[in-house]
Amino acid sequence: MALKATAVFEKYPEYFNEHLKQRFQSDDPFDFPGLVLVEHGKQSEVVAQSSGPKVIISGSGMMSGGRVVNHAKKLLPDDRTIVLINGFQAEGTLGRELLRGLKEVNIEGLRVPVHAPIWEVTSMSGHADQIQLQEWFSRLDGVKRVFLVHGEEESRQAFAGQLKHFGAKITLPKIGDSFEFAA
Repeated sequence: MALKATAVFEKYPEYFNEHLKQRFQSDDPFDFPGLVLVEHGKQSEVVAQSSGPKVIISGSGMMSGGRVVNHAKKLLPDDRTIVLINGFQAEGTLGRELLRGLKEVNIEGLRVPVHAPIWEVTSMSGHADQIQLQEWFSRLDGVKRVFLVHGEEESRQAFAGQLKHFGAKITLPKIGDSFEFAA
């Protein structure tokens, strides 16, 4: 999916913000010396087994599945590795455990020591923050009911409190709740 998303970015540079448009005119941020795009699991295994320094860029997913899990098993014990986590990491995921600073994690039933430094970038999330969501919501007319179905409970409750002044009924469903909507 990450490769397909990259192809979309390359195809539509006119939708970039001004900073990225200027950067794209002088340099292609999606193509640089040494970049190897990996499409298949076998290619990923070759990268994982290769010696020497490398940068592995993985799509979002909180490190909870896919090829990044194999890279994590191999590279987390190495203190020469740096893991840079970008974006939200849900409770109970490997990404969240690493951000919490655990010195050992369970990956597919294996206890893996964490010697790699874990860094977090918070400025590049694909999620809108609560202020951005409030601004978007304020431009909607006639909303009578809102279901907040995504996010951690504490954040959903806080956001519900912020949206109440818009006059809509705010509902925070729990797993297994069901609702009927009239057509």
